[in-house]
Amino acid sequence: MKKFTVELHDPEITKIGIEALIDFYQTMAIDQLQFPNIVAVVTGDFSSFLNVVIDTRPRRENSLDLIKSATQFFDKHNVLWSWFIAPASHEHDLTQLGFSLLEELPEMYFDLSNPLQNVNNNLITIREADENDDLKEWIIPVNEGFQAPEGEDHFRKLNAAIINSGSGKLRQFIAYYENNIAAAGTLFLSKNAVMLHNLATRNAYTKRGVGTALTLHMMKEAKNLGFKHCFLDSSEGGFNLYKRVGFQVYSTTLIYIKT
Repeated sequence: MKKFTVELHDPEITKIGIEALIDFYQTMAIDQLQFPNIVAVVTGDFSSFLNVVIDTRPRRENSLDLIKSATQFFDKHNVLWSWFIAPASHEHDLTQLGFSLLEELPEMYFDLSNPLQNVNNNLITIREADENDDLKEWIIPVNEGFQAPEGEDHFRKLNAAIINSGSGKLRQFIAYYENNIAAAGTLFLSKNAVMLHNLATRNAYTKRGVGTALTLHMMKEAKNLGFKHCFLDSSEGGFNLYKRVGFQVYSTTLIYIKT
Protein backbone atom coordinates (compact mmCIF):
# COMPACT_ATOMS: atom_id res chain seq x y z
CA MET A 1 0.00 0.00 0.00
CA LYS A 2 1.53 3.28 -1.13
CA LYS A 3 2.09 5.98 1.49
CA PHE A 4 1.47 9.63 0.65
CA THR A 5 3.16 12.61 2.28
CA VAL A 6 0.97 15.50 3.39
CA GLU A 7 2.46 18.64 1.85
CA LEU A 8 -0.07 21.29 2.83
CA HIS A 9 -0.77 21.60 6.55
CA ASP A 10 -3.73 23.95 6.80
CA PRO A 11 -6.63 23.09 9.17
CA GLU A 12 -9.01 25.45 7.35
CA ILE A 13 -8.32 23.79 3.97
CA THR A 14 -8.85 20.38 5.57
CA LYS A 15 -12.16 21.55 7.06
CA ILE A 16 -13.42 22.93 3.74
CA GLY A 17 -12.30 19.78 1.91
CA ILE A 18 -14.14 17.45 4.28
CA GLU A 19 -17.28 19.59 4.10
CA ALA A 20 -17.17 19.39 0.30
CA LEU A 21 -16.64 15.63 0.43
CA ILE A 22 -19.68 15.15 2.68
CA ASP A 23 -21.75 17.47 0.50
CA PHE A 24 -20.84 15.41 -2.59
CA TYR A 25 -21.95 12.14 -1.04
CA GLN A 26 -25.15 13.67 0.34
CA THR A 27 -25.95 15.05 -3.12
CA MET A 28 -25.56 11.53 -4.56
CA ALA A 29 -27.53 9.89 -1.74
CA ILE A 30 -30.79 8.03 -2.12
CA ASP A 31 -30.81 7.53 1.66
CA GLN A 32 -28.64 8.64 4.57
CA LEU A 33 -28.16 8.19 8.30
CA GLN A 34 -26.59 10.82 10.58
CA PHE A 35 -24.99 10.92 14.01
CA PRO A 36 -22.72 13.61 15.51
CA ASN A 37 -19.65 13.79 13.23
CA ILE A 38 -20.84 10.70 11.33
CA VAL A 39 -22.81 10.47 8.09
CA ALA A 40 -23.73 7.21 6.36
CA VAL A 41 -24.78 7.47 2.72
CA VAL A 42 -26.32 5.01 0.28
CA THR A 43 -26.25 5.75 -3.44
CA GLY A 44 -27.39 2.25 -4.37
CA ASP A 45 -24.43 1.77 -6.70
CA PHE A 46 -22.40 -1.45 -6.97
CA SER A 47 -19.25 0.06 -5.49
CA SER A 48 -18.42 0.08 -1.79
CA PHE A 49 -16.73 3.45 -2.45
CA LEU A 50 -20.17 4.94 -3.14
CA ASN A 51 -21.98 3.56 -0.09
CA VAL A 52 -19.98 4.91 2.80
CA VAL A 53 -19.69 6.03 6.38
CA ILE A 54 -17.75 9.27 6.65
CA ASP A 55 -16.28 9.44 10.14
CA THR A 56 -14.96 12.86 11.21
CA ARG A 57 -15.14 12.28 14.97
CA PRO A 58 -12.30 13.90 16.93
CA ARG A 59 -12.11 10.74 19.10
CA ARG A 60 -12.89 7.54 17.22
CA GLU A 61 -13.69 5.15 20.01
CA ASN A 62 -16.75 3.37 21.47
CA SER A 63 -17.81 2.64 17.88
CA LEU A 64 -19.73 -0.60 18.43
CA ASP A 65 -23.22 0.89 18.50
CA LEU A 66 -22.44 3.09 15.50
CA ILE A 67 -21.23 0.03 13.57
CA LYS A 68 -24.39 -1.89 14.42
CA SER A 69 -26.57 0.99 13.22
CA ALA A 70 -24.53 1.42 10.03
CA THR A 71 -24.62 -2.32 9.29
CA GLN A 72 -28.40 -2.41 9.63
CA PHE A 73 -28.69 0.67 7.42
CA PHE A 74 -26.61 -0.75 4.58
CA ASP A 75 -28.08 -4.25 4.91
CA LYS A 76 -31.52 -2.71 4.40
CA HIS A 77 -30.32 -1.50 0.99
CA ASN A 78 -28.35 -4.68 0.24
CA VAL A 79 -25.19 -2.83 -0.81
CA LEU A 80 -21.48 -3.17 -0.23
CA TRP A 81 -20.07 -0.36 1.90
CA SER A 82 -16.95 1.05 3.47
CA TRP A 83 -15.94 3.26 6.39
CA PHE A 84 -13.99 6.46 5.66
CA ILE A 85 -11.82 8.05 8.36
CA ALA A 86 -11.24 11.65 7.33
CA PRO A 87 -8.77 13.06 8.02
CA ALA A 88 -6.72 9.90 8.46
CA SER A 89 -5.95 8.71 11.98
CA HIS A 90 -4.94 5.30 13.26
CA GLU A 91 -6.32 6.14 16.72
CA HIS A 92 -9.60 4.27 16.47
CA ASP A 93 -11.21 0.98 17.46
CA LEU A 94 -12.35 -0.23 14.02
CA THR A 95 -9.75 -2.97 13.68
CA GLN A 96 -10.71 -4.38 17.08
CA LEU A 97 -14.33 -4.43 15.88
CA GLY A 98 -13.78 -6.44 12.72
CA PHE A 99 -12.62 -3.92 10.11
CA SER A 100 -9.50 -4.07 7.95
CA LEU A 101 -7.73 -1.26 6.12
CA LEU A 102 -8.39 -1.39 2.37
CA GLU A 103 -6.37 1.63 1.29
CA GLU A 104 -5.25 5.15 2.09
CA LEU A 105 -6.28 7.75 -0.47
CA PRO A 106 -4.55 11.12 -0.90
CA GLU A 107 -6.81 14.16 -0.66
CA MET A 108 -5.49 16.89 -2.96
CA TYR A 109 -5.97 20.64 -3.20
CA PHE A 110 -5.37 23.41 -5.73
CA ASP A 111 -5.78 27.14 -5.08
CA LEU A 112 -7.62 28.44 -8.15
CA SER A 113 -6.33 31.95 -7.56
CA ASN A 114 -3.05 30.60 -8.94
CA PRO A 115 -2.42 30.48 -12.72
CA LEU A 116 -3.55 27.39 -14.61
CA GLN A 117 -1.55 25.64 -17.29
CA ASN A 118 -2.63 25.97 -20.91
CA VAL A 119 -3.19 22.92 -23.07
CA ASN A 120 -3.11 23.36 -26.82
CA ASN A 121 -4.00 20.14 -28.59
CA ASN A 122 -6.24 20.35 -31.63
CA LEU A 123 -6.92 16.62 -31.44
CA ILE A 124 -8.78 17.03 -28.13
CA THR A 125 -12.25 18.54 -27.79
CA ILE A 126 -14.35 18.74 -24.63
CA ARG A 127 -18.09 19.20 -24.24
CA GLU A 128 -20.37 19.51 -21.24
CA ALA A 129 -23.47 17.38 -20.91
CA ASP A 130 -26.62 19.48 -20.75
CA GLU A 131 -29.67 18.94 -18.56
CA ASN A 132 -31.28 16.63 -21.12
CA ASP A 133 -28.24 14.41 -21.60
CA ASP A 134 -28.66 10.70 -20.83
CA LEU A 135 -24.89 10.45 -20.12
CA LYS A 136 -24.51 7.38 -22.33
CA GLU A 137 -21.27 8.80 -23.75
CA TRP A 138 -20.02 10.09 -20.39
CA ILE A 139 -20.43 6.70 -18.72
CA ILE A 140 -18.24 4.82 -21.23
CA PRO A 141 -14.87 6.08 -19.88
CA VAL A 142 -16.18 6.04 -16.30
CA ASN A 143 -17.23 2.38 -16.47
CA GLU A 144 -14.01 1.40 -18.21
CA GLY A 145 -11.76 3.40 -15.92
CA PHE A 146 -13.39 2.19 -12.70
CA GLN A 147 -13.94 -1.36 -14.00
CA ALA A 148 -17.69 -1.41 -13.44
CA PRO A 149 -19.40 -4.78 -13.83
CA GLU A 150 -20.76 -5.39 -17.32
CA GLY A 151 -24.36 -4.27 -17.61
CA GLU A 152 -24.20 -2.00 -14.53
CA ASP A 153 -26.20 1.13 -15.32
CA HIS A 154 -27.25 2.51 -11.95
CA PHE A 155 -24.45 5.07 -11.71
CA ARG A 156 -25.29 6.59 -15.11
CA LYS A 157 -28.97 6.83 -14.22
CA LEU A 158 -28.20 8.34 -10.82
CA ASN A 159 -25.96 11.05 -12.31
CA ALA A 160 -28.39 11.74 -15.16
CA ALA A 161 -31.25 12.17 -12.69
CA ILE A 162 -29.22 14.68 -10.67
CA ILE A 163 -28.23 16.83 -13.65
CA ASN A 164 -31.71 16.57 -15.14
CA SER A 165 -33.15 17.86 -11.85
CA GLY A 166 -31.56 21.23 -12.58
CA SER A 167 -29.85 21.49 -9.19
CA GLY A 168 -26.67 22.70 -10.90
CA LYS A 169 -24.41 20.90 -8.44
CA LEU A 170 -23.07 18.33 -10.89
CA ARG A 171 -21.51 19.26 -14.21
CA GLN A 172 -20.46 16.36 -16.42
CA PHE A 173 -17.80 16.61 -19.12
CA ILE A 174 -16.75 14.32 -21.96
CA ALA A 175 -13.40 14.59 -23.73
CA TYR A 176 -12.89 13.38 -27.30
CA TYR A 177 -9.65 12.50 -29.04
CA GLU A 178 -9.96 12.81 -32.81
CA ASN A 179 -13.74 12.80 -32.25
CA ASN A 180 -13.63 9.49 -30.34
CA ILE A 181 -14.90 9.26 -26.75
CA ALA A 182 -11.71 9.28 -24.68
CA ALA A 183 -12.28 10.52 -21.13
CA ALA A 184 -14.91 11.82 -18.74
CA GLY A 185 -15.16 13.67 -15.45
CA THR A 186 -17.47 15.42 -13.01
CA LEU A 187 -17.21 18.93 -11.61
CA PHE A 188 -19.09 19.10 -8.31
CA LEU A 189 -20.09 22.56 -7.07
CA SER A 190 -20.27 22.78 -3.29
CA LYS A 191 -20.92 25.87 -1.19
CA ASN A 192 -17.36 27.08 -0.74
CA ALA A 193 -15.42 24.79 -3.04
CA VAL A 194 -15.47 22.51 -6.05
CA MET A 195 -14.43 18.88 -6.29
CA LEU A 196 -13.32 16.89 -9.32
CA HIS A 197 -14.77 13.38 -9.44
CA ASN A 198 -15.06 10.39 -11.76
CA LEU A 199 -12.00 11.36 -13.80
CA ALA A 200 -11.34 8.44 -16.11
CA THR A 201 -9.55 7.93 -19.42
CA ARG A 202 -10.18 4.97 -21.68
CA ASN A 203 -7.23 2.61 -22.02
CA ALA A 204 -6.82 3.30 -25.74
CA TYR A 205 -6.32 7.04 -25.08
CA THR A 206 -3.95 7.16 -22.13
CA LYS A 207 -0.69 9.11 -22.35
CA ARG A 208 -2.09 11.45 -25.01
CA GLY A 209 -2.79 14.39 -22.72
CA VAL A 210 -6.54 13.82 -22.60
CA GLY A 211 -6.77 13.41 -18.82
CA THR A 212 -4.65 16.52 -18.24
CA ALA A 213 -6.69 18.57 -20.71
CA LEU A 214 -9.98 17.50 -19.13
CA THR A 215 -8.76 18.16 -15.57
CA LEU A 216 -7.58 21.66 -16.47
CA HIS A 217 -10.76 22.38 -18.42
CA MET A 218 -12.93 21.66 -15.39
CA MET A 219 -10.62 23.68 -13.14
CA LYS A 220 -10.93 26.66 -15.52
CA GLU A 221 -14.71 26.31 -15.49
CA ALA A 222 -14.63 26.45 -11.68
CA LYS A 223 -12.28 29.43 -11.68
CA ASN A 224 -14.54 31.30 -14.10
CA LEU A 225 -17.42 30.74 -11.68
CA GLY A 226 -15.42 32.50 -8.96
CA PHE A 227 -14.37 29.48 -6.88
CA LYS A 228 -10.99 29.50 -5.15
CA HIS A 229 -10.82 26.06 -3.53
CA CYS A 230 -10.55 22.96 -5.73
CA PHE A 231 -10.33 19.46 -4.24
CA LEU A 232 -10.14 15.89 -5.45
CA ASP A 233 -9.72 12.39 -4.06
CA SER A 234 -6.85 10.89 -6.01
CA SER A 235 -6.20 7.31 -6.99
CA GLU A 236 -2.66 5.98 -7.22
CA GLY A 237 -3.02 5.90 -11.00
CA GLY A 238 -4.00 9.55 -11.30
CA PHE A 239 -1.68 10.90 -8.61
CA ASN A 240 1.23 11.93 -10.85
CA LEU A 241 -1.09 13.66 -13.31
CA TYR A 242 -2.60 15.79 -10.55
CA LYS A 243 0.83 16.58 -9.15
CA ARG A 244 1.94 17.82 -12.57
CA VAL A 245 -1.13 20.04 -12.77
CA GLY A 246 -0.18 21.55 -9.39
CA PHE A 247 -2.33 19.79 -6.79
CA GLN A 248 -0.90 19.22 -3.32
CA VAL A 249 -1.77 16.56 -0.75
CA TYR A 250 -3.51 18.27 2.18
CA SER A 251 -4.76 15.14 3.94
CA THR A 252 -5.41 11.44 3.46
CA THR A 253 -8.47 9.28 4.04
CA LEU A 254 -8.34 5.78 5.45
CA ILE A 255 -10.85 3.37 3.91
CA TYR A 256 -11.89 0.35 5.96
CA ILE A 257 -14.14 -2.57 5.08
CA LYS A 258 -15.89 -5.08 7.34
CA THR A 259 -14.14 -8.44 7.31
